[in-house]
Order: sequence, then C-alpha cells, then structure tokens
Amino acid sequence: GALGALGALGGGAGGGAAALAAVAGVVAVHEAGHFLAARAQGIRVEKFSIGFGPVLFKWAAGGVEYSLRALPLGGFVAFPTSARLEAEAGGSAAEPRGVGAADKDPARKYEADDPDLLENRSVLQRLVVVSAGVAANLLLATALMDRQALTVGIPEVTVLPGVEVPMVIAGAPAELAGLREGDVIRSIDGRDVSAEPGTVDRLAALIKQRAGGEVDLIVESRGDAAGAPGHLVRVLPEERDGAGYAGVQMVQPVERSRVVASGPLDGLRLSARYVGKTCGDIAHALAGVVLDPAANMGNLSGPVKIVQVGAEFVDKDKLSGLIEFATIISLNLAVVNSVPFPGLDGWQAALLTLEGARRGEKLSRELESSLSYVGLLTVGSALAYSIFMDTLGAAMK
Repeated sequence: GALGALGALGGGAGGGAAALAAVAGVVAVHEAGHFLAARAQGIRVEKFSIGFGPVLFKWAAGGVEYSLRALPLGGFVAFPTSARLEAEAGGSAAEPRGVGAADKDPARKYEADDPDLLENRSVLQRLVVVSAGVAANLLLATALMDRQALTVGIPEVTVLPGVEVPMVIAGAPAELAGLREGDVIRSIDGRDVSAEPGTVDRLAALIKQRAGGEVDLIVESRGDAAGAPGHLVRVLPEERDGAGYAGVQMVQPVERSRVVASGPLDGLRLSARYVGKTCGDIAHALAGVVLDPAANMGNLSGPVKIVQVGAEFVDKDKLSGLIEFATIISLNLAVVNSVPFPGLDGWQAALLTLEGARRGEKLSRELESSLSYVGLLTVGSALAYSIFMDTLGAAMK
C-alpha cells in the first residue's frame, strides 16, 4: 500500500511516512505565515490549502475555505480581488489572486474600493504578507534547532587540514603519478593545505588550468610512519575538453560533533548561528545552479529524492533526524522563496519594492506580465546557452 511505497523510498515505511509528513508540515507553516499575516491586518482571505491536485477534504470557517489536497509538496493562500481588477486582467471577479496557485471556483465579488482587499492595502502591508512565509520558515527552523541545542546538541562540522583521496581512476594521470586511494594531500605546489572550506574546489580548478603542465603534491599514504613528512607526487594533467584532467576523486576531511547549549540564551545563539550558516550554504549552492547549471544540476533534488533523504535521516536518528530534516527543508523553502524569480515570494517582494520606489503607483498588469516574461526568458536563455556550450564542447571533442 501507500506506506509500503513510502518505505521503499527510505529505510522503512515509518521513515518515509514521517519524512513526507515533515515536508507537508513545513509547507503548512510557510502558507500559515502568509495567512496569519493577512488575517492579523484584517485582509480578506478566500482559500487556505495544503497540497496541490485533487481535494481530499475541505471545510469552511470564518469566510475561508480550508482544504487538504492529494500532493502535500506545496500549497497556497488565495486572496479575493475586486471586479475592477479582474476586468483589467480580462477575467472575472470569481478568479482569486493568491500568493500561490489557486483554483478558479466561484467567489464573492467585492467593490473596487473595499479596504480589506489585499490589492487596496499599502505596499508595506502587502510586503508583510508576501514575506511572512519566509519569516515563518526561518522561525520554525530556529525553534527546532533551539530544541536540539538544549537536548542532543546542534550538529557541527569542523573542516580538517588536507584533502582526502577516496578514489583514483585506473590508468588516469593521478594513478600514473603514484596517487592511491586513501592518500591525504598535505601540500599543493609547496603550499600547505589549511583547514578551510573550498580547498577541494580550488585544487580541482588548478588541475583544470594545468593541462599539459604539472601539479606537485606532498602526500601521506596508508602505512606511513607517524609524523612522516610525506612524499612528492607530481601529477601531469592531460587535456580533455579543453581542461586539465587527473582522474581523481577528492573530498574535504571533516570532523562531525554536536554542541549542547549551556542554557536557553546559549541555545538561541547556537540555533541562530546554525540557521545563518545553513542559509548561506543553501544560497551558495543555489547560486552555483543558476550561474553554472550544467555543472551543478546534480545539487537539485526532486520530491522522491527529498523524501528518500528524509527517510534516511529518520531511520538513522529517529526524532532528532526528523527534526533536523524538517529544519533543512524549512530553510531551503525560505531561501528558494526569497529568490526574485517569477512565481516565488521573492518576485512579488521585488515588484512591491519597485512599486514603493514609484511612490505607491501600482504596476499595471501588462508591466507585471512583461517583467515576468523577461525574468523567465533570461533564466531560460542562460540555461539554453549552458546546454548549447556543453553540447558544442562534446561535439568538438
């Protein structure tokens, strides 16, 4: 059944079901942020839905239709619009205009000057509603990690000096030079490898630049005497697709530990630090996907992979694993939604900021559509260019 299918995604049915529930819960918190920010300001809300697709069940309360839908990996809050605004859009007043996607069920019609419509509120009030989803996810992540800090501790990763070599391709320049699996690189071209992030990326970039040249490495191998200075390995990268190739896999050695807070204030400090660092890491990875999609597309995961990873978290650490998985999903949702890309909260915030710069003069539907088109065209063109250059490079090989 359904639980069995979820179990196939991870280490067990319980892990898969718990991971899926965590994703749905994080989405619900995001949408609740939009919803509560609107209700707190007396703004009319028409629909609040968790999930997309067919409605599993729905109910009405306080003038709002609540629903749970078949696909829990999303959601929306729909706001009613005036007959005037819908007429300008070429539709009908029955079409709700929401923060997320919405169905076009029959809805009440409102006067153009109704002060409780979202469209009639100030730029600042609308910006509060738009940004509340991201804020809710950040608060959720902070609260979850605060719980971890006060109980089992917050996971911490310490980068160690050197570069580990878990795999060397047979017959590749690295193996011919004498590099072996299990080796640890301590020096690159006479410079010690310090304990700082990004060392592997810098070494990989150096190898790519040295096609036909050489890279001198000081290496420690298994069986070397303790304290031994290591030995020289001179790698001669060969040229492949216009770049140097050594045929070696490299990873940054790290030490994993947990830090337990000494008290409530220390817990908040550790939690805030974790949230800030993780958001920075997510933003960095996202920037890599945007700037070099071909090389970084593997950093993206679909819904099935997300649930699978969540199931592994749960199966490994049970409640703590579930909490940390939910935290990571919540922060991903916050960072991604902050991007000014059409369809995301960041895009609506950017449009509202532009409207504010115009001293409250509303953007026309035509201008909004044009800006959305330009945004989609820019990203699409960049992706197409990247694919074209990769294809061209393969064809010229």
